[in-house]
Amino acid sequence: MRMGFLNRLRAVGAGIRKAILELPAGFGEAWLKGNEEEVIARAAGGRKIRNPAAEHAYAHGAISSVAQSIVQTPFRLYKRTDKNRDSPIEAGSEFNLFRKPNPMDSIEDIWEKTIIGLLQNDRGVLWILAFSETNPGPSAKPSAILLTNANKFEPVAPKGLLIGWKRLADGQFFPEEQILWFRYPDPEDPWMSLNPFRALARSVAGDVEASVFSNEFFANGARLGLVLSSEDSIVTTDLANELEQKINAKHTGRGRRFRNLVLGGARWKTTDHSINQKDMEFINQRKFTREELRAALRIGPLFLGDVEDGNRANVLGQERVVWRHTLIPIIRRLEKTCEIGYFDRYANGLLGQFDTTGIEALQDDLMRQAEIGEKLLKLNFTPNEINELFEWGFEPKDFRDTVFLPATQLPAEDILSGGLEGVPAPPQEDPSQEFLGNNVIPFRLKARERWRAHFNRFMKHERSVRSKISNHYKGVRKQTLERLRKEFEKGISVTNILWNSNASGTKLLSSITPTLKAALEDGGNQTLSEAGIQGSFDLGSTAASDYLLSRAPLIRNVDSAIRKTVGRSLSKGIAKGENLSQLQARVRKSFNTSTRRARVIAQTEAVGAYNNGKQIAKKKHKLTRIEWLTADDPDVRDSHVGLDGVTRDNDAPFPNGLRWPHDSGGNASEIVNCRCTSEAFPNKE
Repeated sequence: MRMGFLNRLRAVGAGIRKAILELPAGFGEAWLKGNEEEVIARAAGGRKIRNPAAEHAYAHGAISSVAQSIVQTPFRLYKRTDKNRDSPIEAGSEFNLFRKPNPMDSIEDIWEKTIIGLLQNDRGVLWILAFSETNPGPSAKPSAILLTNANKFEPVAPKGLLIGWKRLADGQFFPEEQILWFRYPDPEDPWMSLNPFRALARSVAGDVEASVFSNEFFANGARLGLVLSSEDSIVTTDLANELEQKINAKHTGRGRRFRNLVLGGARWKTTDHSINQKDMEFINQRKFTREELRAALRIGPLFLGDVEDGNRANVLGQERVVWRHTLIPIIRRLEKTCEIGYFDRYANGLLGQFDTTGIEALQDDLMRQAEIGEKLLKLNFTPNEINELFEWGFEPKDFRDTVFLPATQLPAEDILSGGLEGVPAPPQEDPSQEFLGNNVIPFRLKARERWRAHFNRFMKHERSVRSKISNHYKGVRKQTLERLRKEFEKGISVTNILWNSNASGTKLLSSITPTLKAALEDGGNQTLSEAGIQGSFDLGSTAASDYLLSRAPLIRNVDSAIRKTVGRSLSKGIAKGENLSQLQARVRKSFNTSTRRARVIAQTEAVGAYNNGKQIAKKKHKLTRIEWLTADDPDVRDSHVGLDGVTRDNDAPFPNGLRWPHDSGGNASEIVNCRCTSEAFPNKE
């Protein structure tokens, strides 16, 4: 029946070829098979949409955003023993493979394509591990990673166990050892992937069809390609043009997809059986598709480009939800597949992981933590302690071990020692001051001013010593933490972790000795000035050299004491089976505690050198009388309070047993952290 009709169709077509368009090539055969739509679409430049996600702006944007967000986090290799992932591996065959998996792709390219395929392919994505050898042995390692769509392969699974894949194009077989299969398993069909896009396919495809129809409605008129008429009718060129205009006035279709039925006769009547542009707008449907996209991929409107309500709170909130509930689960799936498919087989001592430490959305609310930290600071917790509490990961700094007074926001130790250089100390109540009306007795005010002048001189030396000690132990601590990390990988030996205290102590002594000499010389010259003696202090004198030599053992012992403190703490942690992070925290805490003690010694040594330089100059020039000066504030030792303004001759001891402030032969309880000094008087004629 259809053949007879085709013969008549050809006869009519031959008669009116000049009046209307020719039949598309192959149309007759396709029409007999019922495939004429494909021929017409092909002739019109149309094409079948095979991947709606690639043609749908929101779908494409959503999938690309997920992939590109994950690729922002670098994929790093670690030793399995490095539990805290402190030191990624940056050399070796695995590093080179995962840096450049094949000649065409970087590792970022591979991951982005893998994630896109994982989200939308029915069977997921395959990594095929290629070997440089034709017949690789058991110890051979892959030399390249190739990516392919698992839909182009057929799993070979005798008795339900997957042992390999066969490529459909050429039948080539790939054993299981060469395959990494990335997918979301479908419990109803073990070979299909239950990826998010399967649930979206119908909505997205319909949305794409509506969009394409809308775009092509005006661009593609229903030009006549074939007119079917009765045998007694004559279709002239004018009649064909009239018919075309009438049809175009009411009928248009994508790629001439909607065929126009023409019945012969003198009068024409057209009936519209197609859908029109209004029917295909689907405004509400397109909004619904967006909602489905967000629900399936668990992403917020911002990931689809909807920035209308994109304030800071919404941005941070959406990013946090997307990372924690969408991206991190995908990352863990990728890591686990890699671990089982590659690292367990070919690099058992290594692991590959995405480094998410730099992702702001995964950090806890720092503003909230900062508020709590500020309150802890006011309760006299140090910044380093707050840093460790919240695990912010900032490098501990020595100056952050200082307690700050909330009222002044200046370091407590400097306030208590008389104020910062160039910043006057706050006024202190002094019950021992004598008043005449509202005025301080002039000689007591002058004594305080004299002490302040001495303080400004020795304080610069103290700060210099303190800085050098801090820098020294920063270096020692850094080396200790590095040795700890290395030892933790192969088995911990406390002896190998700790440093050589003799060498370190000698280095510290060499660092601060020039400052002690300067303080000694400064004190000596000040005594000469007070006594009105011309000349300068002899730093090379025997007395000066003996004093400096007497300080060397104490300074070296500081290093030895810190080493013992760190060693004891490490031994306790190792005995408890603590991990690397906990042991590193012990080292930092031990150094912080010990270096605070070292800074006390810095103050004592700098002020002591200044005062002993004064005493050496006094003896050399046979000066007999000195006056004791205190800071005259509440922090002066009880045994020193009554000494302010007291004088002694010929090194007679003061009531506290010292012959002068920081008497090197005195008791440490009278010397440590002492800020007192003295002034010499010229001998009477």
